[in-house]
Amino acid sequence: MELESFPIRPIRRRRSATEHPEQQFRSPADSVVRDPAFLLGVATAAYQIEGAVSEDGRLPSIWDTFSATPGKVLHGDTGAVACDHYHRWEQDVDLLADLNVDAYRLSIAWPRVMDAVGRPNPQGLAFYRQLLRRLKDKGIRTSVTLYHWDLPQHLEDAGGWRNRATAYRFAEYADLVSRELAGLVDFWSTLNEPWCSAMLGYGTGHHAPGVADLQAANEAMHHLLLAHGLALAALRRNDPAAQKGIVINVGRGTTDGTTPADARAAELFELQHNDWVLDPLLRGQYPAGCTTNYGPRRARRCRTATWPSSRRRSTSSALITTSAPMCVRPDQGAMWRRRWPASSARRWAGRCTRTACATC
Repeated sequence: MELESFPIRPIRRRRSATEHPEQQFRSPADSVVRDPAFLLGVATAAYQIEGAVSEDGRLPSIWDTFSATPGKVLHGDTGAVACDHYHRWEQDVDLLADLNVDAYRLSIAWPRVMDAVGRPNPQGLAFYRQLLRRLKDKGIRTSVTLYHWDLPQHLEDAGGWRNRATAYRFAEYADLVSRELAGLVDFWSTLNEPWCSAMLGYGTGHHAPGVADLQAANEAMHHLLLAHGLALAALRRNDPAAQKGIVINVGRGTTDGTTPADARAAELFELQHNDWVLDPLLRGQYPAGCTTNYGPRRARRCRTATWPSSRRRSTSSALITTSAPMCVRPDQGAMWRRRWPASSARRWAGRCTRTACATC
């Protein structure tokens, strides 16, 4: 395919990239990035960047607790300071404008905007209001995620996502935030990657809150998806002009084996990683394979019973994040075994550009 030279968007405080041929980005003539409707954006998560974990009424989150536990996070990194975005947000918005991006996806820290009994925290809400207004002033479209894994610790102490009541507390939170920030958000996302919250948080213990119990993971997923449906109703009611949806991470299951058992392991990976989330959202029921392949104990919460009609197809749109194909092999005592690349070991935590952060 013939390639054309496509100049990088000019960056402020520097000469235009068109004056530097070595900085030219070459894309296919029919590339989607040339479509005027294509949005080029960047994204963050609250715990990754904000810092100020005990300022202005913010409550502890499960990631505060988890990252402060020795051995849980690489190098002992925490989000206590992170990028210090809570204090440097104006500079950060200027940086986004300098990059000339079209959109910015951020998340709201639930523990920053509500107290333990559900009352609003005016200081926390004011922080996000002024941030979103400045982004609008800069012509940057706003995408807001309500939950990027930082559950208030007091809710986890009451059972967290294993407790059905948490879904209703989340709906109250979504109602509050969407009323307060209506008109400032172009795209609302209820949850970021509920598979990670359920499986990594409650199934394997790699993420906060660090529970390793597959039964707990099934309970957590059920309540996360219920929370999505309940929150979506609040978003539609309070901010009808905005788009609404959920962020789902999907992955392709592959195998480097040649036996039928290897192929079956790849199928089961996709059942557990993709269908477990997508089928309830789009079909109103869990996949039948959950019951037949997860064993009787785990199947109690991963059942095939149809969801109420009010919860079916309970998403306006879905933002799909994709990962590299996952190579799996069958393993005794398990449905499948991941074959992790050596380079990915302990990459559950990453580092910010300014200082350490605790989430990946």
